[in-house]
Amino acid sequence: MIPLGICSVLGVSMILERLFFWFKQSRNNEPQLVAAVYELLSKKQNTEALNLANESKDSSLICVKACLESHQRIKPLTLESLASQVLKPTRRFEKGLETLITISPLLGILGTVLGIIASFKSIAPSGLGDPAAMMAGLSQALITTATGLSISILLLVFHNYFLKMSEAQQEKLEEELTLFEELAGS
Repeated sequence: MIPLGICSVLGVSMILERLFFWFKQSRNNEPQLVAAVYELLSKKQNTEALNLANESKDSSLICVKACLESHQRIKPLTLESLASQVLKPTRRFEKGLETLITISPLLGILGTVLGIIASFKSIAPSGLGDPAAMMAGLSQALITTATGLSISILLLVFHNYFLKMSEAQQEKLEEELTLFEELAGS
């Protein structure tokens, strides 16, 4: 149960950090400012667009700002590289959560197997003289499986939610940077 307790503490810590991150991220989205920057870009007012983008923490405007500051023709590879850097924090703890999701049920099953072995060892010397003691040991052993599965299910729900949020952020960024490429190329 101690390894399962460690898994649950680690998992809850990762979930809380990701919830805080996505809360902050949602507060950084500024669709009106993005629209205003793109409007200025469509009018070839790049300096004004850069000044306006400097005020923002919106992920797409961070990429636009970096491209405008470089003063060079925008290349798709440059935009992809910038987008990748901006999106990297959205995938933080992804592998850690996946590992905990996988290992928690396995630790639970290991605890059950060890509990069953201990239960059989307790009846080996005396035979089946006290089946109630064996059943109590078996039920206690199964608690680890239930705990491992519970931890894994909880972490899986949040992992899928965070994955969905990251994919939505990526789609938003791709759409906005495609528009930026069109505006910068024309």
